[in-house]
Amino acid sequence: MYPSQHLFIGIVFSLILFFIFPTIGILGATIVALSSVLIDVDHYLYYIIKKNDFNLKNSYKWYNEKIKKIFTLPKEKRLEYYHGAYILHGFEVLFLLSLLSLISPYFLFILTGFNLHLFLDTISDYQNYTKSYKYSLFANLIYSKKLKSFD
Repeated sequence: MYPSQHLFIGIVFSLILFFIFPTIGILGATIVALSSVLIDVDHYLYYIIKKNDFNLKNSYKWYNEKIKKIFTLPKEKRLEYYHGAYILHGFEVLFLLSLLSLISPYFLFILTGFNLHLFLDTISDYQNYTKSYKYSLFANLIYSKKLKSFD
């Protein structure tokens, strides 16, 4: 799913949350919306490590090229490929945010945005016959050894 799609859905979701639970305030709703897309900063970090390049535009182009290659494959073959290790896309970070939300509600807003993002990624993976093992960084590292790479 593209960042613009995550942002749009994050904004709509945040507005709905704000109208249902006005006590979260504008700041809380904004944090939910922004965190639903900013979780993808780990994609950029992965690109930096893989390509030793800090150019954000190059990163975006690189991911778009990978997506195009993946979609040229038959649906059954897409599951054979590894898509990268994304440190924010897993239950380990969600667990940490859950603990931190006991200290400050702002972490609960970030947790909500991250959960929305991962839910949308799961739907996208299912629809596109891809599998990214975004449920756990450790599982991602283990299963990735058995898969091919587009890098």
